Amino acid sequence: MAKRHVKVWLSAAICGAGILCPANKPSVVLTTITYGPVGAVEQSAPKIAWQLDPGDNFINGFGMTLDGNPVPAEFNRDESELTYHPDRPLAPGPHKVEAYVTVGNSRAQRSWEINIAPTAIGNLPEAGPEQLQILGSVNAMRAELNLPALQPDPTLNYVSGRHADYLALNDKCGHEQTAGDPMFFGRTLTERLNRIGFVGGATETVTNNARRISPSVRATFDAPYHRIAFMDPYAGGFGAGYASGRIAMTFETSGRAGVVLSPAPGQSDIPINWVNHERPSPLTGTGRDDVGYPIVAHFSGFSRGAVTNVKATVTTGGRSVPILIKSPLNDDHLPRSVVIIPLDRLTPNKDYDVNLSVEKSDGSDVSRRWSFRTEPR
Repeated sequence: MAKRHVKVWLSAAICGAGILCPANKPSVVLTTITYGPVGAVEQSAPKIAWQLDPGDNFINGFGMTLDGNPVPAEFNRDESELTYHPDRPLAPGPHKVEAYVTVGNSRAQRSWEINIAPTAIGNLPEAGPEQLQILGSVNAMRAELNLPALQPDPTLNYVSGRHADYLALNDKCGHEQTAGDPMFFGRTLTERLNRIGFVGGATETVTNNARRISPSVRATFDAPYHRIAFMDPYAGGFGAGYASGRIAMTFETSGRAGVVLSPAPGQSDIPINWVNHERPSPLTGTGRDDVGYPIVAHFSGFSRGAVTNVKATVTTGGRSVPILIKSPLNDDHLPRSVVIIPLDRLTPNKDYDVNLSVEKSDGSDVSRRWSFRTEPR
């Protein structure tokens, strides 16, 4: 649950002092998204958090204790998150967290245990110049899509930095680590996040042979599967690492509802082509590697299986452009996104119109029509 660091929805009907109500009695329904950290943690002062979805209910009270002692927790209404940041390192060993929120006279409670490892880190290092340069490049691309800037997260910076160092030291590239290798910190991103005590959802991109940072971040953004990580509508946390040509970037994922389009409506100076080096490849079976610049529509907050019908056209000057359409209906890498790839290079200094028709399983229509303009040559 909390340790999976994905959006897990657990409904709790509560009444009185947090007792589950029978279905035939009045109740308040809250949804836990995640909480933690849980279990062994390699950080001695981790952020302690309970993320929930109150629905239409108003949280009018909250509190938290650590080892039976009240702590100054805060409730962020925009993020629906109850948090406490310890002001000093916790002692190695187990610590019990008890948290509650109230809606009217009803109360919901959650308790769990954190186990601070004997080797836990006290203060995470400040972001280095390469990490800040990567963040600046990412936020410049998000600004092109009219998205808010991501914020540096020390925990995500640490995980990304460790992974980039691991890849460089072991001459590897990819998302997984192998137990027994030097600098091993966890096989998967989820394991590494759990180990350092990060609470929430996150996704990772990895780039190899990055000779210069900003162009390499741009190349990652241009690749359609990887671009989706840049497109969360929320101004969440971000971490990066750079070592010997390897760039690891970790993006906090919010799960908040929103539709993000790239290129953005009205955006200009869009490249006329994209040369595919992405793995996995979105062009498998086409026999092509040099194509028109990919178009991505990201439907944040959609559940898997929500999209039931997808159609798209791209036109310029009334002429249809041959395209490849990748969506949740035909691509397991796209649970919440649609990728449209023009099969031929685009024409410089031209307006292109995109008509994307998307239907959801509940019958709602989330179609979009927009235009962008290619770069002059």
